[in-house]
Amino acid sequence: GDGCCRANERSMRRALADAAELFGLEPPELIWATWENRGAGTAPPLAVSLDPETRTVVVAVRGTMDMKDCIADVIATPVFFDPLGMAGAEESRQAPFNDDIGLYAHHTMVRCAEDALKRLLHAGVLDDVLGTGGRA
Repeated sequence: GDGCCRANERSMRRALADAAELFGLEPPELIWATWENRGAGTAPPLAVSLDPETRTVVVAVRGTMDMKDCIADVIATPVFFDPLGMAGAEESRQAPFNDDIGLYAHHTMVRCAEDALKRLLHAGVLDDVLGTGGRA
């Protein structure tokens, strides 16, 4: 969590404002964030912001130095990954994968991305900004 002082949120807002000022832009709006780190195989802390000039939605994921995450990174087991349905019938669905054309990703990263999507859908934040009448 963010604790009693909301230091993570204030730090995120400050970083967004500082970056915008550096480039002479309007700072993005912080729409939603969670600072909870639930461990390996789950999404680390993440935030959703909206760029007011381009109406672009940005999902930022904070990395961790949690020992479980470090071990998962070292193991780095590949899994078939084809979220856009681009794989042909000849494409390998299990290791070993073709490094040149294979559709695969780090297993724990895929699990974290799936968990992040579940968290965003559960919070309703994507519907709020991307749905009919949304701000993006």
